[in-house]
Amino acid sequence: MYAVSGNDEVVDLDGPDAPKLLTPVLVNRADWTDAPLVPDGWMIANAPRPLMGEIRWEGKFRRGIFYAANPTEVTGTFGWAADDAGRVVFITDAEIRERVDVKLAEYGYASLEEAGLTVEEVAETMQLPWCGTPASA
Repeated sequence: MYAVSGNDEVVDLDGPDAPKLLTPVLVNRADWTDAPLVPDGWMIANAPRPLMGEIRWEGKFRRGIFYAANPTEVTGTFGWAADDAGRVVFITDAEIRERVDVKLAEYGYASLEEAGLTVEEVAETMQLPWCGTPASA
């Protein structure tokens, strides 16, 4: 399998030199309040152990409490994948609500009311970080 990297380079995902892909750690933008300012375009990782990176901090437990940001993924013996890190991927309540609606439709429900559920309940079962922000509730 092949993928296109951020700099439009084709990467062989099955070859011997294939990069270890970091598991996504979904973080709701509304809940991203304790992090330092990270430049746009930088990668952010979260892990159960301290990470290498130009910016490092401790924060809310997701995959762990240790975070690092760097212009590119830190690789190699002491890289993020070796430290069991996940890549932080941001999501909003509005995007979560869309995913919840799709999931309900898969089960034949037209609305949350018809299913007798709340967005929070369905999001929890889908392991999505719902915050319940007023603008997207």
